[in-house]
Amino acid sequence: MREQYKIFCKKTKLEQEGDDAGAKRLPKCPMTAERIRLLEEVGFEWTTNREGGFDDAWNRRLAELKLYQQANGNCDVPHSHKENPQLAEWVHRQRCTYVSMQEREKTGETIAEQRLRVHLDGLAKKGKEAPPPPAAAAAAAASRNDLAKEKVAEETIRIRMDILEEIGFQFQVKRNTWMERLQQLKEYKAEHGDCNVPITYVTNSSFGRWVHTQRHQEKLRREQRNDGKKSSKSAMTDERFALLDAIGFSWEVRSTTKGGGASSSMGFTASTDVPPPPPAEYAEYIGNATTAEHEAVAAAAAAAAAAAAEGGHLPEQEELPVAEQV
Repeated sequence: MREQYKIFCKKTKLEQEGDDAGAKRLPKCPMTAERIRLLEEVGFEWTTNREGGFDDAWNRRLAELKLYQQANGNCDVPHSHKENPQLAEWVHRQRCTYVSMQEREKTGETIAEQRLRVHLDGLAKKGKEAPPPPAAAAAAAASRNDLAKEKVAEETIRIRMDILEEIGFQFQVKRNTWMERLQQLKEYKAEHGDCNVPITYVTNSSFGRWVHTQRHQEKLRREQRNDGKKSSKSAMTDERFALLDAIGFSWEVRSTTKGGGASSSMGFTASTDVPPPPPAEYAEYIGNATTAEHEAVAAAAAAAAAAAAEGGHLPEQEELPVAEQV
């Protein structure tokens, strides 16, 4: 209603000034004098203090960011920041705002025009063709017709980005997902008492695979393969090894039932069920195994199948090093 009211007032003003051509260029507006009267009768407010409140909110978040910087030495609030998730989301939005600002400098779009285009591009990527939303289209047209107001909005954004830059805010950062996983592992250990996250960890399957991958990467590092194959190069560095070792990471583990279901690094279960084949994502790891390792895995699988057929349990086997279990 407020957006339509603005267009109505602008159109009325142009018509009173005799600028009929300018009035016709404005988007169609269903607002009428009668509707304005009816809305005012129920106490409708045509203006709000949203801009002032938004400034206050932005400044409060900036103050919180400065406190975070004093405590941590940087402004890189992680998206998983549990102490203040609102600040983490705000930091993310500032980076998005910065990228959008740079993009508008190249395209010459207004803020409303850019939002409309991004919305339509999103629909197109999903294979959906839909007309632009009337309100969004009207806002885009209005922004083009009120470039003075658009300039003020852009200047406000630029000032805020400059303030952030002055305190050392990084607008484009590369997420260190490995460090985030390490933090998850520390939290897991605090809860479970060890770092033995099973591959089949139902709470977070990708986390379970990451823990398994660290053992495989350490195996490659120990072997120091230099056959030129990308898949044989280890991503395990001395620093990463030290960080994992410092929290008591187990480089070789036995079967565990944590996370929902007993499992081992080979994927065998403690029940009589025949285990499923390895997931596709482990194909590159299995492809690096030696002939002896393949034979050991095949023999163990055969034993599991035989035990399942007889309704019995798997015989106890000598625990292979995790490096060979892969």
